[in-house]
Amino acid sequence: MERTLYIKFTRRYSQFMYGLCIGFTALILVILVLVTGYLLSIGAASLSWDFFTKSQIGDGYPGGMKHALVGTMILIALASAVGVPLGMLTGIYLSEYGANSFIASPARFICDVLSGVPSIVVGMLG
Repeated sequence: MERTLYIKFTRRYSQFMYGLCIGFTALILVILVLVTGYLLSIGAASLSWDFFTKSQIGDGYPGGMKHALVGTMILIALASAVGVPLGMLTGIYLSEYGANSFIASPARFICDVLSGVPSIVVGMLG
């Protein structure tokens, strides 16, 4: 009899804790939706075509993101100009010519590591 009382208590306790977790999850999701909606309402009011096409005037003055967007595009173009041919040539070399060369094993290891690491980590460390 004592064993069944313990089992009933633990099941009730488990159900209570499960309900508590569901309640706090719902509360956090409601807060997250409210904060996101508030930020989107403020941000949507400040978006305009000038925001993307005008240059930044100076600190404290409203301006645009033209230089940031152009700089990002230049960085992507330069990184692609270096990375795409190097990656293609490495892949072709490993698959066609360097199957048993001394550099094939380290190159495969580096490719496996780079393909397994999230890009945000590579970007932060790079």
